[in-house]
Amino acid sequence: MQWWASLVGSEPEATVSRTNVSLRQQEGPFGSGRLGLILLPDRIDWHFSAANRPDLDDAEKIGGFATLGPFRDALELVRPLIFRWLEIEHAFLRVAFGAVLLQPVADRPSGYRRISKYLPAVRLDPEGSSEFSYSINRPRTTTVGGVELINRLSKWSVMASQAVQISIGLSSTHTTPNEMYHACRLELDINTPPNQTIALPGKELKAIFEKLFELGDDIAREGDQP
Repeated sequence: MQWWASLVGSEPEATVSRTNVSLRQQEGPFGSGRLGLILLPDRIDWHFSAANRPDLDDAEKIGGFATLGPFRDALELVRPLIFRWLEIEHAFLRVAFGAVLLQPVADRPSGYRRISKYLPAVRLDPEGSSEFSYSINRPRTTTVGGVELINRLSKWSVMASQAVQISIGLSSTHTTPNEMYHACRLELDINTPPNQTIALPGKELKAIFEKLFELGDDIAREGDQP
């Protein structure tokens, strides 16, 4: 399959094939990040992320975290590629849209206070609690493209990241922790139900994906809402 060249306009930077598990993976630069394509017998994944970018310096990071920039900007960059791909390949039983969003904060209590604004059904004690994680699915009834129901999974937490410098000497090893960074983290998984037995209508796939994008954007803006 020559999807990569026709959609990206160049050859992938790396291609890996594993015949024992029928896996084929391609990767290369795309826009402000890295694009990846993973082909398995029962699924196809497109990934767009800032990970594995050796050229990313501290000036391009947000609050110490490597990102693709604002969520909507990254979405608008990858959306045309997905729509062009749907014109080539359109035989699917199920489709999904996922994203990981970060909002930098000063520390864990600040993160709990910030994330509480997105979770009206949850009461948090910012100063006296830790290890918070909240996961929920709120299916939404819809009529787009013959799909009657769309799952809206969201996972909320406050994460911390800290790099450590290790100095190895002849007789001892020293570790020096760098600054610790915190961020509110939202993981989205917006998908059509897994019990679909008939292929989704090819001519409606763009409309279905638009709905997935829309529902994901709603959660990012409004938080956990019924």
